[in-house]
Amino acid sequence: MVSNSSFRRSFEGDFGTSLSYLDSKFAWFGTTKRFETLSQTFVESKHGAFNAHHYRYSPTMSTFIVECDRATWEAARLDRLPADEGKALCEEIFYQTLDGHTLVNQQIFLAQLSWLWNRRWSVRNMVLRG
Repeated sequence: MVSNSSFRRSFEGDFGTSLSYLDSKFAWFGTTKRFETLSQTFVESKHGAFNAHHYRYSPTMSTFIVECDRATWEAARLDRLPADEGKALCEEIFYQTLDGHTLVNQQIFLAQLSWLWNRRWSVRNMVLRG
């Protein structure tokens, strides 16, 4: 069994591999606000709809992922703002959710997430895993 991507790419025709990209945009942050469970907050702003995924990863910190569609991302200028201004805008949009806590860490904007599909997971004596 082989699980690395270079192997899959070498036999993508055999496995029926296809790749598509999602239109959603994401910004990854941390926050000192403790979220006890995985939860989400939906906020309608003047730029469009935002969704935050938040969950605790340590006794004092939570992950705070901001998501929106491309149109909202561009309307909010998150594709052009410097990192600190993008972080400040996200803090403003999710002010009530953050209860006065700030977003920490440098934001990581992911341009696109992808979906990788295989019609078959095994061909001849080869099996994909992972």
